[in-house]
This record gives sequence, C-alpha cells and structure tokens, in this order.
Amino acid sequence: MALYSNTPCVERTTTLSDVQQNSASIEEKKQFSTSITPHDCQDLPEIVSHHTTGTSLNHSTALGFEISPEQAAAHSRPGTYFDKIMIFISHGETAEGSHATDINASLTGKGIGSALHISREIATYCNRNTGLVPDLYVTAPMRCANESALLAFPQYSPYSIHNRPWICHDKCSDVDLIASDPKCIDQLEADFPGIDYSILKNDRSGSSDFLSWLHEREDRIVVVSTTESWINDFFYSYVDTELNRDRVKNNKLFRMAGMKYN
Repeated sequence: MALYSNTPCVERTTTLSDVQQNSASIEEKKQFSTSITPHDCQDLPEIVSHHTTGTSLNHSTALGFEISPEQAAAHSRPGTYFDKIMIFISHGETAEGSHATDINASLTGKGIGSALHISREIATYCNRNTGLVPDLYVTAPMRCANESALLAFPQYSPYSIHNRPWICHDKCSDVDLIASDPKCIDQLEADFPGIDYSILKNDRSGSSDFLSWLHEREDRIVVVSTTESWINDFFYSYVDTELNRDRVKNNKLFRMAGMKYN
C-alpha cells in the first residue's frame, strides 16, 4: 500500500517500529555465546608493519587490513594498533536482488532472514564481554540498508539505552541515489526516526570522502550497512585482503577491517 498515492517512488514496507517489534520478539528466543578465543591476534601489528611498504593499494588517506572477528575483538580496545575497526554488512535480498539500486528497495522475507542471521553470527563477537561494541552505525541512503542494520543490531537501535549515533551517509553508496530521487529521503526519515539524515540534506558539493569524514570523528568501532558491490570496491581500494587470508573465513554476511590512518 502506497503512503502517498501521488508519489510513485515511495512504497510503505518495513518501518523502524516494525523492525524493533520484530527484533524484540526474536531477542527473547536468542541465546548467544559470548566467549571467543582470539588466537593468532597478538602478532598482527608486527605482520602489518612489515607489509605497509610497497603496497599497490590507495592509501593516501588510510590503509586497511581484513581481519577476523577474533582479531577485531582483540584489537577493540583504544590504544591497540588500528585507528578504526570497521564492520561491513551488505543488505539482504530485495525485489531487485542482492544489488539494489532503488532508494526504496525493501528487504524480502529472504533478505530479512539474512539480516537476522547476521545478528546471530555477529552477536558472538560484538558484545560487552569482548569489548567489540560499535560506537557508530552508518547506512547507505537505501531502505534495505537501514532495515538490514536495524535487524542485525537490534539491541543498539536508535532510542535504545545504548544511545549510539546512527547516520545515513551518501558516500557509502554506489550511485548518487539522492540526486535521482531527493524527495524519498524525507520518507526514509519519517519511516526510520532516530537515523540522522542531515548530511543528505546539506550542501554535499564540498563534502569530504568517506574515510576522511570518519577520521574526523572520535568513533572507533564503526558499522557500515550498504551494498555488497560498494563493500567490494572499498576493500579493493583500501583493504589488503591477502596478508591475513588464512585467518579470515570467507563470510558473505559481513566483513571486518582494521584501518590505520596516515
């Protein structure tokens, strides 16, 4: 059912209230393991330091290394090697498939299931026991990215007792969706209150790149919810995936990277 009959770009599907209610009922049934064994983590800084020269990656701003959840947890405390620990989740399936280009593309039942599976998997590592608790949640300006992040981290949703910032950022999107459909941002803001859309509404002509923007913020552990293709492009440009390959499982649900700024 359309929210506005004269606005073809908007279709009402899942809202923040829907996500929170669904997540609350699921949380009652979950029993997560919070014990991890951060093996092979302590020597990572030495390995990285020997590898930072001669790389072909674009590291004018920062250089990243793909890390396992165990390694991310081991380096989650301030003062460890990395400046930022980043957790990337790709949105679940939409009616367009796994590579949505529509700002209002919503998750299908299968897509919701994938996001809930991420929640179960990631809760083993992201909790107070391990210290890997995200400080910031960033979403691409897409309905499915908002839905996926809220389902994957229900306990840290906007207005929860944890009071973590949630920000929608256009620089973690494949295409300029806002230019093609600017009015739909207002609808996303209405459907997902608590997520900050101010970056999208301000003059973006002189805005800095995504990594520079992150560098200016104090948040250290950052979740980014976007498309799989954007994540792949980010890793191709900024993240070394070979150095630590034997310790990082091939996980299509989420990926983690430690970022070191120059």
